[in-house]
Amino acid sequence: ATAGTTRCDLARAAFSSIDPRVKILDLEVVRASESGKPTTSWDTLSELGQKGIPLTMCIGSDQWNQIRSWSKFPAVLGLSQW
Repeated sequence: ATAGTTRCDLARAAFSSIDPRVKILDLEVVRASESGKPTTSWDTLSELGQKGIPLTMCIGSDQWNQIRSWSKFPAVLGLSQW
């Protein structure tokens, strides 16, 4: 698996030329590092949703194929646009 910080850097590089409005956040990487426990998309989407931030989630096909195994699936699908 690729380290979280590296994945964030790769996403920033990929999206910087596509749309400057896209923000790549490292909330999950920081949360996992600070707590020493895994974090979930549910945690992140819930946190951002409470702040009223409009969200569009982008994931790779590897994760899309595993999404049914995610914590709190399918509720997580309702927390952002796809």
